[in-house]
Amino acid sequence: MSTSYYDYYDGSKIFSFLSNKIGLPLDLVNFLIAQIAALCLARLFRKPLKFASTEFRHSVCLIIGLSMGYFCFGKQAIHISVLPMMTYILLRTAPQHLIGNIILTASMLYLSCLHLHRQIYHTADYTLDITGPLMVITQRVTSLAYTLQDSVANNEINSNSESKSSDVKVDKIPSPLEYFAFTLAFQTLMCGPVVFYTDYINFIEGPRVNENRGDTGAMLSALASESSMEISATTCDTGEPIATTSTWMDRIHCSAPNEEKAITMPSPRRAVIYKVAGSIAAAVLYLTLAKKYSLSVLEELSDPTSEVSRTWSALYLLWYAHLCVLVVRCKYYHAWLLSEAICNNCGMGFNGYDKDGQPKWDKMSNIDVFGFEFAQNFRMGLASWNKNTNAWLRSVAYERGGAAWRTARVYALSALWHGFHPGYYLTFFAGGIFTVAARRVRAVVRPLFLGSRPIKMFYDLVTLVTTRVAMTYATVPFVLLHLEPSLAFYGKLYYSLHFIAIGALFLPGNGKGSSSMESLSKTSTKTSESMPVANGESSNKLKIS
Repeated sequence: MSTSYYDYYDGSKIFSFLSNKIGLPLDLVNFLIAQIAALCLARLFRKPLKFASTEFRHSVCLIIGLSMGYFCFGKQAIHISVLPMMTYILLRTAPQHLIGNIILTASMLYLSCLHLHRQIYHTADYTLDITGPLMVITQRVTSLAYTLQDSVANNEINSNSESKSSDVKVDKIPSPLEYFAFTLAFQTLMCGPVVFYTDYINFIEGPRVNENRGDTGAMLSALASESSMEISATTCDTGEPIATTSTWMDRIHCSAPNEEKAITMPSPRRAVIYKVAGSIAAAVLYLTLAKKYSLSVLEELSDPTSEVSRTWSALYLLWYAHLCVLVVRCKYYHAWLLSEAICNNCGMGFNGYDKDGQPKWDKMSNIDVFGFEFAQNFRMGLASWNKNTNAWLRSVAYERGGAAWRTARVYALSALWHGFHPGYYLTFFAGGIFTVAARRVRAVVRPLFLGSRPIKMFYDLVTLVTTRVAMTYATVPFVLLHLEPSLAFYGKLYYSLHFIAIGALFLPGNGKGSSSMESLSKTSTKTSESMPVANGESSNKLKIS
């Protein structure tokens, strides 16, 4: 390791020997150790701490989160405390009708300062950075602030929720313990996904689960077998009505007045094993292919005398870039699936039952790997990548202000949230016009291919390939970061997809005037809009949220 690397990295150096032995940077070794420890500690919340007081459960989440932050970032971890402190003071003092706007502005300014500091002083020194957790914390504090600004019940905005009702109304400012435990909860602090306040409070303060109550489990399975997840209004012996639309938290066992009400949550063991296995597979794939398909080759495009610039055809360059970006995505699949397994192992992320009565543990899911890799259009890709960040963007940007600039607001906020590298803005500009263009083309072309099944299958194949090409073309600058190689990449391809997308904008509209987020919202409660790109740096930058 270089001297500059050790000089700057503030995290623990206890495992330097392991880093040297396996050849991974120390900060990534610390990240993996912290996440594995979190996976093991998460089980405490389902067993010994299941019936502990809410204050104690809050405290454990907070203490572990702070410990992980200090272990991975050393003195830089002060920032993950300062930002919540600053926003909590604003939460207490700012006018309620402006509280969301004020906290969004303040937190984005704080985050932007750290983005600029890293970009100017130590872009390439290390891979794990404090801006990653700060990006997650920014999402948490701003989503809560806008809920309080709206002064209404916090209808669930989690992109994976099966129900639009909420178990908890956020109609008052949380206590300091609640607020800091929520913002620094260890389960998703390191790499997301964002956990919204109602989901966190339901996890901490919701009805205590009882995994052995067979009667309750049978009742829940029967209720959940309804595809609409709705139950008819009825009354228990206590005379209390059961709501017609509810989440799994509302499925309370109807018992006598002197009996404890309980709900059954199935064991997440299978979901945890499945996600840990997927995470390991993604990590192995990344480590196997990262050197073979290195982004450093694409960076050579800025040198007109390099072999890449002189000899590679545009088609081969696009194929190589596709494989490079795929390898980068594997890193994020690994981190997100592992983080989701941590959530599930502590009992967070249960999303009811499917129509066959099988438990679903996808409420904290940030990525649908197969949905993204085999998306047939930009809308499907957007719906499958970084899903809870998409929900956050919808809540704080898309649904705020006039309808005319909704898409522009989403992409602008997402770009600013990521940082100031030029590659981000090239990607989001391309993504913006591709999103609108794809909607126009789909409205005009798709009806022509619905006459027969073979023709429709041919159309699906063409759109699958086209989407993969467009995704690669748009996201290469995001992982390259810098302006010169990004423009060289586009130049090698003659800016072809930009011109095609701009030309498609002149196609006649479908008359509905719906934006991409509106289309996503109408299609599924699980979708919203953001760029389907890695929320972090290039292949040697792990900043996931």
